[in-house]
Amino acid sequence: MDIALALIVLVALLATVWFLLRWLFARKERKKAFRSRFLLALLAMIVSFGAFGFLIGNQDSQLAQEAGFADAASYRAARDAGIDDPAQWAAVLAERQAEAARRAESEAADQARRDQEAAEAAEAAAAARAQQEAEAARQAEIEVAQAAERDAFYSVPDDQRRFVEAVTAAAATAREAENDLQRGAARRDRKAAMCAVVSGSAVRGWTGTIRTLTTNGEGKGVLGVAIGGDAVLKTWNNAFSDTFDATLFRTPDGPDCFEEQSLTLSGSLRDPGFTTRFERIERFEDGQ
Repeated sequence: MDIALALIVLVALLATVWFLLRWLFARKERKKAFRSRFLLALLAMIVSFGAFGFLIGNQDSQLAQEAGFADAASYRAARDAGIDDPAQWAAVLAERQAEAARRAESEAADQARRDQEAAEAAEAAAAARAQQEAEAARQAEIEVAQAAERDAFYSVPDDQRRFVEAVTAAAATAREAENDLQRGAARRDRKAAMCAVVSGSAVRGWTGTIRTLTTNGEGKGVLGVAIGGDAVLKTWNNAFSDTFDATLFRTPDGPDCFEEQSLTLSGSLRDPGFTTRFERIERFEDGQ
């Protein structure tokens, strides 16, 4: 039957090709007839191919059953592998399935390991970021605290501010004055203002910038601190001048309320230096 069906398929194929060629090369009035024949031959070829395939499939199923295989697919796969024994083929399939399971298990384990490593890396990165953020926050807190400490340290007390304002106002007047009479009046006004600001002969908590830091010929320290504007607190720079002075020397009966070291009226107004004994000096440093 296989040979007969194969001959039918071959005849249908040849007929299809023959009628196709006749249709393509026929005269116009004959094309319709050959076209119909070609379509019939093509249909016959398709049907015969289907029948041939169905028959082959049935034969494979019958052979598979006779050989003891579960189905035609298993039979063909075993035959391609060179195996005729169903039990042997079953063992091969079992081994293949076991190998596939082992491979799947290994791949799953590898994927789980990669996932674990990725999770640990992400956790470590998150911890590092958190630590960096915490360090940044702590550093910001330190900087804020230092800034507050610095601002508090350098904050100018009210008596110092008013003292400097009196000195600065007198210096401005002196620069615009036309004669010593006007300068003398500015000095008297400064004296009154300074005496009103500092009632005693000592001040505390004043801030400033060191202008002079050296020693004199006797090896004694010489210090001058600018406290703002044109005002400077300073020690004498020689032992003779310092003979009678031991503090911020208040001289309410003198021209300046506090002893001023300038030799000229103009100098006492424009660049005054008030004689001072420094009992305690603190230097501000960040972090200390």
